[in-house]
Amino acid sequence: MAPAYGESFASWVDRMALRNGRPPWTMAEALGLDVHASSDVRSLAYGVVATPKTYRAIEAATGVSSETVRGMHLEMFDGSVLDLAGVRVGDKESVRRAESREWAQFFGSLACPTCLAASEGAWLVWWKLSWAAACPMHRTLLVDLCPRCRVPVRRARPASLHVCLAHGCRPRCDAARSSAGPYVISRSRRSARAR
Repeated sequence: MAPAYGESFASWVDRMALRNGRPPWTMAEALGLDVHASSDVRSLAYGVVATPKTYRAIEAATGVSSETVRGMHLEMFDGSVLDLAGVRVGDKESVRRAESREWAQFFGSLACPTCLAASEGAWLVWWKLSWAAACPMHRTLLVDLCPRCRVPVRRARPASLHVCLAHGCRPRCDAARSSAGPYVISRSRRSARAR
């Protein structure tokens, strides 16, 4: 399964797992990542940075180029809007230090419900940047909670507005989205192009 353009690594792994009927950690393990069901994903810098060896292993397992896989990690913003120098895979403290100083959600994300529905649940990597506030395409604010029922929107569920579909409030969620003004849209466009 090819990643969607701009998709985050964790989203891609979750979507492959869903398509194959497997837990996400087993899909990550199949890609060559040293992951176990009880491991602490924060120490792995999962979706933040990876080693060249890991990128090559993922390329060998999937046929997706190392360059594309690197572009799915927050590492793609290193040296522009983020400073990830010193973050090392397997070193929880180095990840914690970077997470506390950088303007990014290392292990969470906002989302555009309309983009999620249109892309079969692909979460974009730039949504993880803390100043990402609105979807420039749909001109709506990014969310981490359903605007109507306040249930967290999460990855690793069927496509669309994931958790809200389970609670049957999808039509109300669509109606409740907040539109974003021109200033917020222009700032979010810059976040999306920060590569």
